[in-house]
Amino acid sequence: MQPTLGFSMIVKNGADTLGDCLGSVRDIATEFIVGDTGSTDGSQEIARACGAQVVSIAWEDDFSRARNAALANCTADWVLTLDADEELDSAAAKLLPRLLKKAGIGGYAVPVRNYLPLRHGSINGNRARANDGRSKRNHDAPSYAEHLVVRLFRRHPEIRYTGCVHEVIAPQIVNAGFKLGQADFCVHHSGYMSGSERYGQKADFYLRLLRKKVTQEPRNPLAWLELARQLHEPFRRNEEALSCLQRALALEPQLASAWFLRGVVNLEMGRDQEALTALEKSAGDREHAAEREHFRGDALHNLGLFRESEAAYQRCLSLSEGDPQVESKLGYVEVRLGKFDTGFARMENVLALLPRGAELHDRLIKAYLAAGRVPQAAVAAERFAAAVPHPKAFLRAAAICAHMQDNAAARELLLRGLEVFPDSSELREAGSQLAERANQQSAAQGR
Repeated sequence: MQPTLGFSMIVKNGADTLGDCLGSVRDIATEFIVGDTGSTDGSQEIARACGAQVVSIAWEDDFSRARNAALANCTADWVLTLDADEELDSAAAKLLPRLLKKAGIGGYAVPVRNYLPLRHGSINGNRARANDGRSKRNHDAPSYAEHLVVRLFRRHPEIRYTGCVHEVIAPQIVNAGFKLGQADFCVHHSGYMSGSERYGQKADFYLRLLRKKVTQEPRNPLAWLELARQLHEPFRRNEEALSCLQRALALEPQLASAWFLRGVVNLEMGRDQEALTALEKSAGDREHAAEREHFRGDALHNLGLFRESEAAYQRCLSLSEGDPQVESKLGYVEVRLGKFDTGFARMENVLALLPRGAELHDRLIKAYLAAGRVPQAAVAAERFAAAVPHPKAFLRAAAICAHMQDNAAARELLLRGLEVFPDSSELREAGSQLAERANQQSAAQGR
């Protein structure tokens, strides 16, 4: 007899995406439980229209309590759960029956694809991959970053969520005597495509709950790690983040993901040797392997260890689908090592692909200057000003022209910059300094 599958979720004001979420599971579950924690946007009506049983749940600043309250209404053998801005992959319908029959398995970690508005980047160290178009809703997203989370589990009295935020259920599955498996279908998450404003509004909310979580679970190293991540991104409270990471590592010295984040934070603070030491201690963290090599390359470069930096960037590229920033950094290091043809070609090729990449332009200019190729640096700086209009781009180009004693070109660049940015005090001041220098030179020649 085939085990039954139910669906359970919690929602608050998810009307924009809830219908698509429930539609993605319509044909695979025998019951649909939606725990509503106070919606005012019509989410309850949408859920009922999709055939779900809506349960009103009082919000108590605790995601686990809310999820467990919804779960208490389930009667099926297995439970699948999603968030309102997620959808189940269409391939799941054929794959689920086999998974539900596996003896001894109490739950499955499911790959969640977080779709991103940019081709390259990462979420918590998980690198972006090129979008393969598997999700119709997210077809236009350039990329996604994937992580694993348990979304399918047996209904069992001992299997319940814990943690007021970033709630988990995997430990309870294992404690109940079951094994964990990994699902061969995925979940599509579109939340990051809705813009930063929505997630920015939640930052303080999650920070407050994470502080509550470490108070409730002071000996949970993962809770301290989660708080450190939130303090670092988006708040950049780096000293406090490092303090939380110290607490996490005191509880679990081999927690590789904590060492990884410690390396990232130290690197951002300019503590390159401390960053390098921490990143090397995170070697067991396979999930962040590519990003670890990227950041190791940065730290090694900053320490002047260019050959080691070159090797780290090369390893990063071999572990990932490529990244223009890493390619550009590798090119810069190659230039510093005297590999001019390879390095400059690599950096120019990256710029041809991303002509509006400000960091890519700036790095190429630095490379030409480091190689003593001032005329090429001037040309690169003018391209920067033309491709990425910004006062600093015009200032950089003008400064290089002035260094070459080409005051006319420098003056023209500053005037062009002021046409685009008439309120820029930096451009006006640079123009005044250039005029004063020209007058001084003229007076000196007159003597």
